[in-house]
Amino acid sequence: MSKFCGKCGAQLNDDATFCTNCGANLEQPNQQVNSNQQFNADAVKNAAAAAQAKVSQGYDAAKNTVTTAVKTGDKKTLAIVGGIGVVIIVLIVLLLTLIFGGGYKTPLNKIAKAMEDGNGKAYRQATMSSKYYKAMKEDDDDFDDDLNDDAKYMQKSLKYKYGSNLKVKFKVTDKEKLDEDDLEDYQDKL
Repeated sequence: MSKFCGKCGAQLNDDATFCTNCGANLEQPNQQVNSNQQFNADAVKNAAAAAQAKVSQGYDAAKNTVTTAVKTGDKKTLAIVGGIGVVIIVLIVLLLTLIFGGGYKTPLNKIAKAMEDGNGKAYRQATMSSKYYKAMKEDDDDFDDDLNDDAKYMQKSLKYKYGSNLKVKFKVTDKEKLDEDDLEDYQDKL
């Protein structure tokens, strides 16, 4: 069934000569449709129902395949279905990351919020890798207290200078893409 009515859009059998939905003659090519004729809503409903049935059939077929594979212990089929599921999940995560990830703005927003709140832990999480933090913590048992003190001091200084209704905002005016060598140099400095 790949033939459609030129008048109402209903899906028809390939050998149909008249539309079973609106009665249009299908043997007259390029039949003019009167502008007063409306698109048949039933044809849309029929097409939607057909599409929904195809999706349901696909779901049922996949469900039956997995059920059969589980019952028979067909590891190859289960691995393929599981692999497809993992790929779909990864694609969804990537899509959501692209949409909601925020790129460089997310860590900058976290730093700004930590500065507003005077929150040393939040500032540390936004600016330091866990590896760097562990190294600093091993070197200085009071590192967390020092970070909290620094964050509180930063908050007080900003409030003193800009007022108690402080809201830290930022605007990126220049961006530079770092290559692998630049990143290694930066890591060496740290």
